Amino acid sequence: VPQAKGQTYNILDMPQPTVREAVARSRSVTDKPIRVIPIPPIVVRFVVWLLEVRATLSGGRQTPKVSRVVIDGMSRDIRYSTCKAEEELGITQAVDFKEALLRTLRNA
Repeated sequence: VPQAKGQTYNILDMPQPTVREAVARSRSVTDKPIRVIPIPPIVVRFVVWLLEVRATLSGGRQTPKVSRVVIDGMSRDIRYSTCKAEEELGITQAVDFKEALLRTLRNA
């Protein structure tokens, strides 16, 4: 639509499930055990810092696959609104979260 030109929209599932909700729903959808091992972000940040130091000492030959910035972003509980996309673009969610999980995990 013309009003979308130059605009930014958040397009995501509503409601936005937490990781725990997603894991619980995944268990119910697949009837398979899913094991989650929670690791405190501070521990992950330390390990990633070590990888960053190793990359620096290697002169760039070994680049880490993840950074502390990525870990910081992943460990925050951030929610986004899809209202703008719904109102201006008429976007609606075609498939609910449970059905999306079924389709995704069926092929896993």
